[in-house]
Amino acid sequence: KKKDKWVFGAWDGKLYADNTKVLFQYINENHKNITPIWITGENFALEQVRSLGYLCYHKHSLIGLWHYLTAGACFITAGLGDIERTIGNGNQKVIQLWHGMGIKGFGLPSEKIKHCDAEYVANLKKVYQNEHARWYWMSTSEESKEKYARSCLIPENHMFITGQPKDDVFARNTSNAYIDEIR
Repeated sequence: KKKDKWVFGAWDGKLYADNTKVLFQYINENHKNITPIWITGENFALEQVRSLGYLCYHKHSLIGLWHYLTAGACFITAGLGDIERTIGNGNQKVIQLWHGMGIKGFGLPSEKIKHCDAEYVANLKKVYQNEHARWYWMSTSEESKEKYARSCLIPENHMFITGQPKDDVFARNTSNAYIDEIR
């Protein structure tokens, strides 16, 4: 593993978009000590990212798989399918940036857990915690941190309140007339 090599992907490898795109561009522009690599499953996204001068590889190519498996960190918006689902986690840190902090439910709603056998829930927690032992989850508030930790059986110490990269542009000083108008 190379701690200074980070791979990024979004939307099951179909798009160059979302929170991972914004963070990927930020790392490329501001952290020359890190090698950011975009992984995609679509040729149009591959061409788009490369046309911007960034490193990008197809997720089913040998070099794409090699970069995935040797990266120290993996940034996603939905799940490991953003980069590579078939071979699982390559034992790197996985940072789930999400694509939004919606109000819809997902994971295991607490009402369902309340009605489950305690041993079943304990075993389920072990599976989730083993599977996600190297995962870190971003959240936008204390409330969403608690909600997502509870519904996904994620330890709260693996969740961080960070905001979302794609929204940070609204807080930065910029010369973009559109954003200035919104502000």
